[in-house]
Amino acid sequence: MVVEDSSAGPAETAAFRIDFETWLESLPSNKQEFVTQLGKGETPSEVAQKHKLSRGRVSQIRTELAQSWEALQHDDTNSTSTQPKERHACATSCRLVSEDR
Repeated sequence: MVVEDSSAGPAETAAFRIDFETWLESLPSNKQEFVTQLGKGETPSEVAQKHKLSRGRVSQIRTELAQSWEALQHDDTNSTSTQPKERHACATSCRLVSEDR
């Protein structure tokens, strides 16, 4: 499910995995499902249909998820990464929930 940035080193990749798991576990179960489904490559339309939501609502949820992830990345007290927060290995993975397909 996690897309790794091939330019990230082992320490940064490990920190990303921990941060991502922490973030995912902090979400309500229905939003965890969204992340998992979109991360596996399901389209927003497919996710909307599965959850009986409009495509627009799925777009809103994806924006909320992206904002939540960004907030975690900019909160030094919750992250295990020692690297600068602006661009850690999550940059590629963040697109799973914030990029239109």
